[in-house]
Amino acid sequence: MKTKKIILSVAFLMIGTLAFSQTIPNGSFENWSTDTLFEEPDTFQSTNYYSYITGLQSNVSKTTDSYGGNYAAKLETTVHGSDTVLGALFIGTPDNTGISGGLPYTDKPDTLKFALKYNILTTDTAMVAILFKNNGIFLGGIMKTYTGTQTTWLLEEIPITWMPPGILIPDSITALISCSKLDDYQIPGSYLYIDEIGFSNATAAPFPNGDFESWTPVTIEEPDDWTTINFAGYMSGQYSAIKTNDSYDGNYAVRIETVIVYDDSMGFITNGELFDDDGPEGGMAVSQNPKKITGYYKYTPVGPDTALVGVYCFRNDQSSSTTTLLDSSLVYLPAAYNYTYFEVPLTYNAWPLVDTLNISFASSNIMDNSSYIGLGSVLYLDSLNVSYYPLSVDENLASENDFLVYPNPAKDFIYIESKFPVKDDVIFSLYNSQGKLIFEENFNSENQFMINISKFSNGIYFYKINTQNIRKSGKILKK
Repeated sequence: MKTKKIILSVAFLMIGTLAFSQTIPNGSFENWSTDTLFEEPDTFQSTNYYSYITGLQSNVSKTTDSYGGNYAAKLETTVHGSDTVLGALFIGTPDNTGISGGLPYTDKPDTLKFALKYNILTTDTAMVAILFKNNGIFLGGIMKTYTGTQTTWLLEEIPITWMPPGILIPDSITALISCSKLDDYQIPGSYLYIDEIGFSNATAAPFPNGDFESWTPVTIEEPDDWTTINFAGYMSGQYSAIKTNDSYDGNYAVRIETVIVYDDSMGFITNGELFDDDGPEGGMAVSQNPKKITGYYKYTPVGPDTALVGVYCFRNDQSSSTTTLLDSSLVYLPAAYNYTYFEVPLTYNAWPLVDTLNISFASSNIMDNSSYIGLGSVLYLDSLNVSYYPLSVDENLASENDFLVYPNPAKDFIYIESKFPVKDDVIFSLYNSQGKLIFEENFNSENQFMINISKFSNGIYFYKINTQNIRKSGKILKK
């Protein structure tokens, strides 16, 4: 798969009990909402973005536990899976040489003041550094490190060291405030509160937003009941999925563009969760087996690119906390410069019923590593719908079978489940297409069991299920 792994724990989108004529929630993209990702203190940059993209939460936050005024800033080092993100604030841009850029500042204060409290875990180190520059050349500043625990507010007053001789007046100020080490192992859980950064000189220009009273929310507009990669566009200001009035029906459609995301090119939307190399997760709740997905699209590819629509049907077993993929279908969408009808057929119509339907779209061919992916390819979507197989078919299928074998087709696992309590031993036998026995096991009166078929080649297999009173046979396709 082309895309890099996105560790994203976006909320599972579940809908209530569904009718046979159910449509896809917000399938016409008429409803959009503004989501707040996190807040940033004005004049500062923070590690919120980096923390958010790994775990969908921020690690620099506004707090009312302040030294003065209404607010202070809290920095915390967080861990998300295998990723640790230190909590830090910047004025300027961190790079390999330190902090470049900064904000205009032309005074020479003599003492820096700030209040802080902290809990820096063993082997970790926090730091406060305020630097003054002229034309990028360091003139003076302060840098102090902190370890251990300070549970109440501590007011620091630190003389600023200026570099003699040379340029006397700075033209910019930079800052780096961190609750963990910058270039070594950071300890998740280390935190630091900071407030009321300022200077002792009454005539010096104030430290910009040093009291942390001003914060600005970082927001994105999202289609209701869908998940996009728009959160990744915060740094670049380029968002993949946007609302457009160039619609097939109604007021709006969604426009998806392939943009740069984490040094990769991607445009993506799903009614479930964003997914990685392990496949899709989540989706809309259904109570019948979906028959096909339909809708209208326009597509302007760059080069030989193609768009994709993937549909995945799942069954969730709450008792065993397992999810089984019962059916899936992938359709390539070629160039279409006017709205064009498309459909994605589904073939599974058996018991157990599908309970979750995942629908995902990409504006580029992200499924094939050797394919061309065009930066700037644009896909429009509107008027999506789903139709279902009649429920009575599934009820009849269930009533005719004492043992249920699913999914069919299968990939890695098959499940055998009895509708009724099993009092006798169950012998399951699996034969290849030549009739050779390749697997047999006694399951000792179990009502449900699972068989790993991943080691077998793709093709048709035949099975037999024997108990003292039941004889059942059938075939299954492994793909």
